[in-house]
Amino acid sequence: MKIINLIRTYLKLIRKNNIMVRNVHSAFMMKRVLDQISVFVPHTNSALDHRAIQIICNDILINGRKTVVELGAGYSTILIARFIEMNKLECKMLSFEENNDWHYMVNKILGDEKLTNYAKVYHAHVDNGWYTDQVLNQGLNESDVDLLIVDGPNAKTNKDIRAQAKNYFESKMADKSMILIDDVDRKAEYRLLKDWQSLGKRRMVVDNTSGYLLSGEYYNIF
Repeated sequence: MKIINLIRTYLKLIRKNNIMVRNVHSAFMMKRVLDQISVFVPHTNSALDHRAIQIICNDILINGRKTVVELGAGYSTILIARFIEMNKLECKMLSFEENNDWHYMVNKILGDEKLTNYAKVYHAHVDNGWYTDQVLNQGLNESDVDLLIVDGPNAKTNKDIRAQAKNYFESKMADKSMILIDDVDRKAEYRLLKDWQSLGKRRMVVDNTSGYLLSGEYYNIF
């Protein structure tokens, strides 16, 4: 039993080291984008890590995504918007944020950085365990979503709150698309990843602490 526990501990350390190395490499890759932002952008442990942001940018550029929807705004919103602007891409990012003060701050940075043509943050109040459908519907305006980032709502008081993303967005996803679910090192998010994959037609990839579901033809982004 002691040997088995030692092996498990060793494997966990290897995994943590791999996550750190990937994040350092991705942070270096994203530095050119961050350097084009003139203000300090807060990055907390609630934000997507640099590895996930780099994969998102890879996907937008390589696989030609046009409509990016993000649940939970912040650091990633601003970096991705600058990336879209720098590469002159025909892509629009729609982000939905439940906290009004945070929504205001992110939108202000987007405005100060002249990125409002590339990203917009909507204040989407959470009611009965999910974002208000009226705000989501207004923002999406019947657009097919070809890249969905699930990093909200806040799951502090309701661990399964993000499971509603599958019910709301499944019919709105384009045939060729990618879904990113963050925090799949937690049971609820990993369960959402597996449940969504069980609907079929999507390939599942887990990288660092994010899970990815890809459908249709696509080029490698990892």
